[in-house]
Amino acid sequence: LDTLDVLKEAYSSARSIGINLPLPWDVPEDDPRVYRLIGDADVLGLFQLEGNTLAGLCKPIQPKSIEDISLINALGRPSIDKDKRQQFIDRRFGREQLKYAHAELKEIAEPTLGISLYDEDLLRIAVKIAGWPLYKADGLRKLTKLKEKGAALAEQLEIDFVNDSTEKGLVTRDEAKYIWSNVIADYAKYGFCKAHSIAYSKLGYQTAYYKTHARAAFMC
Repeated sequence: LDTLDVLKEAYSSARSIGINLPLPWDVPEDDPRVYRLIGDADVLGLFQLEGNTLAGLCKPIQPKSIEDISLINALGRPSIDKDKRQQFIDRRFGREQLKYAHAELKEIAEPTLGISLYDEDLLRIAVKIAGWPLYKADGLRKLTKLKEKGAALAEQLEIDFVNDSTEKGLVTRDEAKYIWSNVIADYAKYGFCKAHSIAYSKLGYQTAYYKTHARAAFMC
């Protein structure tokens, strides 16, 4: 809400000195100058992007779209550790080979370079691998919000996931355990849903647009 107030005031201030900014929701989302500003880590005042972790991802990732900004937002959550962030960056620029925790996860994990970044990834994994209906798979999303406090829930979900995955037969019991341990379990440290991340990223881009095209009005 504070950011929306900033945009409102910047809009009025800019127009008062003859800079005809579009309204925030009307800004073009393909402006290379705006992405260059973010890629240069000129992030003071940019919604969500000015914290140390996210600011530190802007230069290495060099975003070119709202989707790329969303990747930065998701990579900055506690569910993604420093090593996974570096893996993602190396894979993005071809310095590391793309790998998957299991071949059956390729379709789900390919857009995020083999590293599951979003709650929605977990739901799709549970549906495909364990055969869960979405309402049960949603339990994995809840797991991501417990910040390591839901040990009993995590244990029961793991048992169900491994048993149901084994019964469905796309993966072996050992492979199901591996997927749980290496893809799902880390999300108990707090993951991010893509719907949330995209919304944050659109607002972050709007602040970057205003800073690019009316820097003084925005920073004031």
